[in-house]
Amino acid sequence: MNVRNRILIVDVDERILLDLQRILEDAGFDTTITWDGGEAQAILRDHDFQLLMLCDHPPELIPNDFLSQLSSHRTLPRCVILRSPGERSSLSPGKFPSGLSAICKRNYDEVLRTVEAQFHKVHVACAS
Repeated sequence: MNVRNRILIVDVDERILLDLQRILEDAGFDTTITWDGGEAQAILRDHDFQLLMLCDHPPELIPNDFLSQLSSHRTLPRCVILRSPGERSSLSPGKFPSGLSAICKRNYDEVLRTVEAQFHKVHVACAS
């Protein structure tokens, strides 16, 4: 497994977490999941991830504050916001220097395409 393919997924819905983990691991990505915002912060302090997938309303976490804190992280992961169907993201893209993508977390095809595109960007940048 390529160590650059590590993803942290944070969502309040356990079914979504398990579905996304299965889909992404079947596609060759290494995933870690949590439904707790505080645990996500601790995981990010101790481990490097290339992609963070964060639900719009994680428990024990104010997303905009969390994203601002991440900007000082030693290796800043790219970030994808997982929003519920029909909702717009309340997160501010300006708070996160590497940019944000917001996708519907129940559209698994879109999630996989987005993740693959994010890693394609990383691999192209590393090859340059």
